[in-house]
Amino acid sequence: MEPEHVEQTIPVSSEIVTTHIDPSVDAPDFKPRKEEDKPKRKNLVTPQMCTTSAARALFPAPRNLRADLRAADSQYFIHDPRLPTEEWDGDDDIGFTTHPMDPADAKFISTTSFVYQLLERLNDEDARHPRRKFTTGGDPGMKTSPGVSPEVEDVLTEDEEGSQASGQFGDEESAGTQLEDEEDDVSQADEVEVDVGVGVDDIDVMTAEEEEEEDDDDDDDDEEEGGEAEEEPEPTIVPNLPPRPVRRNELGHLDLRVIYEKDRTGFEESRDFQIVTGDRIAGRYEVVEYIGSAAFSRAVQCFDHITKQHVCIKIVKNDKDYFDQSLDEIKVLQLIREHDPDDEMSCVRVLDYFYFKENLFIVCELLRDNLYECQKFMAESDQPNYFTLPRLQQIARQVLTSLAYIHRLNLIHADLKPENILIQSYSKCLVKVIDFGSSCYEWDQLVTYVQSRSYRAPEVILGSAYDSKIDLWSLGAILFELLTGRVLFLNESIQTLLARIMAIVGPIPRHMLLGGSLSHQYFTRELLLFEQTKDQFDVPQTVYLVPKRTSLKERLGVADNLAADFIRSLLQVDPQLRPTALEALEHPWLTQRVY
Repeated sequence: MEPEHVEQTIPVSSEIVTTHIDPSVDAPDFKPRKEEDKPKRKNLVTPQMCTTSAARALFPAPRNLRADLRAADSQYFIHDPRLPTEEWDGDDDIGFTTHPMDPADAKFISTTSFVYQLLERLNDEDARHPRRKFTTGGDPGMKTSPGVSPEVEDVLTEDEEGSQASGQFGDEESAGTQLEDEEDDVSQADEVEVDVGVGVDDIDVMTAEEEEEEDDDDDDDDEEEGGEAEEEPEPTIVPNLPPRPVRRNELGHLDLRVIYEKDRTGFEESRDFQIVTGDRIAGRYEVVEYIGSAAFSRAVQCFDHITKQHVCIKIVKNDKDYFDQSLDEIKVLQLIREHDPDDEMSCVRVLDYFYFKENLFIVCELLRDNLYECQKFMAESDQPNYFTLPRLQQIARQVLTSLAYIHRLNLIHADLKPENILIQSYSKCLVKVIDFGSSCYEWDQLVTYVQSRSYRAPEVILGSAYDSKIDLWSLGAILFELLTGRVLFLNESIQTLLARIMAIVGPIPRHMLLGGSLSHQYFTRELLLFEQTKDQFDVPQTVYLVPKRTSLKERLGVADNLAADFIRSLLQVDPQLRPTALEALEHPWLTQRVY
């Protein structure tokens, strides 16, 4: 049966056109955002605050109820390569044990966020100095930094000696330093200085960016004084990134074409677009094969009768929220294509988009299987693992190039997982990153429900401030899964996910636990991990989750120390110690290891 004829439309131009709107004419009520309105991506709680008497009173050390109950920031979870730490029975071990919680311990479960409690207590203790108060900044779940005056140093200094007496409440910076000292192979990409003063607005603290700028200035001065300085060539794998765009206070618009059948009105018979092999979408794209579906959309392979090429079309489900989110994805895809005209950054390319029969369609280049499906097929057909260390090295370089590029555009992917990395060529081991439906700008109002759970970064889980480094955490979990064929952080809930993170990667810094707006849902005030579940008789119960120690290297089971160190660097719990995509590209495993 011949498909119903629809008038042919003009194909979209390959050139991305950016249209500027005059607010005074097109949007008289538009108020440009001031530069100082840009949200600050800082945690509300700093390591320095965790040493105060208020923090010790609100969040005491765990009582000696059981020998194996330890706080989430305990040094017990720091992996010492000189000692055996394997407590797992095997690869199928869930990685933790459970113990019933005594009903009397329910008093240590909080109904309000830790950060709100701590800042309120600090305000109360500092009430004698009205100008020195901490502030919660409104909603305790907000990701912005509180207005903290420099005089709070008085309060912090008074308690510093007392905090040193208890190792349980020691400074997180010293704990992080000890962790670095105990590890043998620490690359330069992992060495990131952490200043405990970050988060105190008026204290003169030099950020990493300012230090980098000052180093650049010093290099320029050295060149002027001593003639031409020797230039060190950059590694060849570091991509040639475009300049970082500045945030613009202007409006733009999408040229969304609405394609319709002439001389016809009314609603479609079905809310969702009917996919029929052989039919033409918008009179141009002939459906060849159904690819798959996701939460918000379905994907089909089509033949473009104008360009004579096969393409992939994403059909967004007929829902207002999905439609709005897909418009954001189109904006991101256009931005990515605009700054990468030569297609060198390993990101999927958008070709067309339009509205047809009450559905939004996004046309992209056609790629091959995703990494999950590829690995699953290899395992089911008893074929050798395609993802050997040399190929894994190539994939890591390409994905890091893609991440470095989108991060340079001030974007966060926020949903990196094996299903969102597609193979472009099996023989050349070329891949591309797809699905920017969850992507956002670093200055957007960030939400806590991002990333697939098994690849979700700790700062996102705890409700802390986060940035583009959450994508690096996801990449580390992906590389482990490709190499071993097992999901690294296998879980059934957020609590079981946190248990495996602590068991495999190490402790969670105290300032992250106390600064997360969601931490109180998973940890008691003694910072013990707990979960409210039901027993076999469907009776509610509360249990402690006790992680069983192991190490990432033991889980990997590879002899290549550089490869293990590279994956470990991406899985740093503290995002301040985690490398950026550009720093990860300079890791010795990518620059020195040749297979």
